[in-house]
Amino acid sequence: MSDLPKKYDVIIAGTGLTESILSAALARIGKTVFHIDRNQFYGGEFASHTLSGLIDWSHNVLNSNPPNDLNKCNNNLKKYYTEIEYTWNTSYDPEVEKKMLNLSRKFLLDLSPNVLYSRGELVELLISSDVAKYCEFKMVSQILTIDSEGLMQKVPTSRSEVFKSTKLGMLEKRVMMQFVQACLKEDYHKQLIDLESQNFSFEELIKSKNFPKTISHILINAVAMCPSQADSALKGLDETRKFLSSVGRFGDSPFLFPMYGVGELSQCFCRMAAVFGAIYYLDLTIDQLTINESNLIKSVKIREKEDDFECEHLILDSSYAPISLYPKSIDTISRCILITDKSIYTSQDNQEHISLLFLPKISDSDSNIYLIETSHASNCSPQGYFIVYLFCEDKAKQTSKANFEQVIKFLFRTASETENEKPNILFSYFFSHVDSECLVKEMNENESKPTNLHIVSGGKVCLDFDHHVKEARRIFEQICPDQQFMPSPPDPEDIILDDNEAVKSEEKSG
Repeated sequence: MSDLPKKYDVIIAGTGLTESILSAALARIGKTVFHIDRNQFYGGEFASHTLSGLIDWSHNVLNSNPPNDLNKCNNNLKKYYTEIEYTWNTSYDPEVEKKMLNLSRKFLLDLSPNVLYSRGELVELLISSDVAKYCEFKMVSQILTIDSEGLMQKVPTSRSEVFKSTKLGMLEKRVMMQFVQACLKEDYHKQLIDLESQNFSFEELIKSKNFPKTISHILINAVAMCPSQADSALKGLDETRKFLSSVGRFGDSPFLFPMYGVGELSQCFCRMAAVFGAIYYLDLTIDQLTINESNLIKSVKIREKEDDFECEHLILDSSYAPISLYPKSIDTISRCILITDKSIYTSQDNQEHISLLFLPKISDSDSNIYLIETSHASNCSPQGYFIVYLFCEDKAKQTSKANFEQVIKFLFRTASETENEKPNILFSYFFSHVDSECLVKEMNENESKPTNLHIVSGGKVCLDFDHHVKEARRIFEQICPDQQFMPSPPDPEDIILDDNEAVKSEEKSG
């Protein structure tokens, strides 16, 4: 610590996705960046854990202590993560815990899983910034839906799948392709929304088109995923266009999933930042802020009895924010991780797939539930094991276990079901955490917040990561209004050395 510089342009606490993108973008234009994390691993709220690592992390959260000063940064993770509960299904196999812990390192379990649209903002940023060279992806090969009869069906996404489908008649296939072609045109809004239907919900718009029942269900619940009356027709069409335009870019599915888990994404941007000079230090956290009379952060104290570190700007993951900025009432997000012995949907090719299922809410007091299932295909689990992620907003103000109870009962085998083709749950893990998007919004409205403090959000209830790219871009423009966000790195062949540098380069090579 004593050898580190004591003054930086930007200090960043937390290695979540938004913070890591910002670190790479700022280091790329020459800013001095000191990037730390309280954990011994990268990713923060977007980390990927081994099975034993997840259990160890849970114990660390439960044993964390609150700060004794409201002006100190929050390092009490019990205030951010709640209702942590995990169980082993010993009724299925008394040795299940021992067997699975022996395979611990072959599991990579995400705290905040999402997928990427092939033409989404994160994919475009990965390509344009050349960060894509650090990561690998797998297609989400099965988009699933529950039809009106309660049966699970695979949604056809490509033209060939539509015409091969036995679930759709010829008329339905023709109607669906006409709608797809209309959505992909430049003036699709004008063609599909007239003046009378501008205030419609997306569901009302689809019904007004008199589509066959099967087509309407697929468009609302599997393509746009906008089943609520609050989802406007414009929002639904934008989501539909995003889905359809992503199909065919890298394959027949519109979605990608990171190989080795979502935690790889943060690490990729951190690698880029380190290449351009950012300094990284894990297992280190901010203790307290020094704020001057102009309500600007002058310096931060990393550890007691250590020198202060000065900075022009401080970027904090919302879980690090001072307790004094926390609102009295905080919305939460419910999450569940299940490890099972088979997929929720058996494909005809008998291959292991990555699957996505959207479950619309039943009543206004419920929440839409997203389900992502990964397999050995993403190198996140051993052969024959499947990881199921469930997440939703906690609108009902109940435990995460209660929020997913009905879905789990519907999709998986319970102890009372003796003969059933449903998957067996081997390990279940439930937790809730602060809805950081709402938290950040309230913190930014707090008049006491220092003007050079930038608080970023963590995981949210949505399908992709594009929100984090937009948030990183917005904060970058506040810090560096006249600079380009994440410019492409130069080609080594285009770098021109001056005479002195050329001589030094020749001496080293010689």
